[in-house]
Amino acid sequence: MSTTSKLKPAPTLKDYWQDNERFADLFNQVFFRGKETIKASKLSVVDTDESSVVINHGQLSTVVSARDVIKLHNSDTELAFVAIENQMNVDYTMPVRTMLYDALRYVDQCKDLYRQNRKAKTLQGSGEFLSGMSRTDRLKPVITLVLYFGEKSWDGPTKLSDILDIPNGFAELYNDHTLHLLQVRDTQNLKFQNQDNREFFSMIHEFYNHDGRINYEELREKYAQSTINWEVLAAVGAVTNSKPLIKYAYEHQRGEINMCTALANMFEEWKEQGIEEGKQEGIEQGIEQGKEEGATARSLQIARNMLSNGMDVHLVISMTELSKDIVSEIQLDLAK
Repeated sequence: MSTTSKLKPAPTLKDYWQDNERFADLFNQVFFRGKETIKASKLSVVDTDESSVVINHGQLSTVVSARDVIKLHNSDTELAFVAIENQMNVDYTMPVRTMLYDALRYVDQCKDLYRQNRKAKTLQGSGEFLSGMSRTDRLKPVITLVLYFGEKSWDGPTKLSDILDIPNGFAELYNDHTLHLLQVRDTQNLKFQNQDNREFFSMIHEFYNHDGRINYEELREKYAQSTINWEVLAAVGAVTNSKPLIKYAYEHQRGEINMCTALANMFEEWKEQGIEEGKQEGIEQGIEQGKEEGATARSLQIARNMLSNGMDVHLVISMTELSKDIVSEIQLDLAK
């Protein structure tokens, strides 16, 4: 897939996985062979910021990291944190990143227990008093799934030991950390129960099957009679760097979208921007980005729709290419 510097898929994919039904279905298919172990009704939103204050050489320092999506699963008597990290490219530090995310969440739990126990005055003995935890306190497990959307197979590390230079005799002394990695190109055999997930992964595979190109005629024939949730279309557009799909989705949010119309719109926009047609396999996604002169009425309407529905300001700016000042003016107008 071609890259487009101004297109930032992260916010759109984060929004897609905020839906509990989609989130639960993904985890159940990947980890539990389709069994409904993670229940959508038991998931709740958790702050994605992972941070802690540490002392280094007598100085206070803040460690801050931001996850893509993390939720708390509460199955009455058992709780667990479950998280998703979306990766468009291979990250050769991924085991370290996920270790940091998970560790900071454990640190945060320790702090919560410390505050609760001090307030309740239930700690006994010097060990419990100094640690802030009682002997019977337990932390909630943290499970992070890395979703890799790249066309090429992941050639990065899948565990910490892959990037360690381990001296002789030390192999059994360190604690390894293994990634829960799902390569989206290898998800054909997963039996998704959620319709949005089925359509999302199916459409992405259409792009992978043609080496990152779009076979417009084939897509139109396959999806001619289909409708699709606008958030699914936006997420597909983010993964495949199809900016026209994203813009079309946000223009028609809060409803089902006719796929034939959406694909036709995408095709026409590419032609207008100088996309080279031809080749039976498809059309190269090599959109030549030019400078837009001013804010078109269409971009303004898209921005208004997105802001009205609580979309992130940075996402609005990225998708519409409007200036920050213009988006701020729209915000002020909506607030009246």
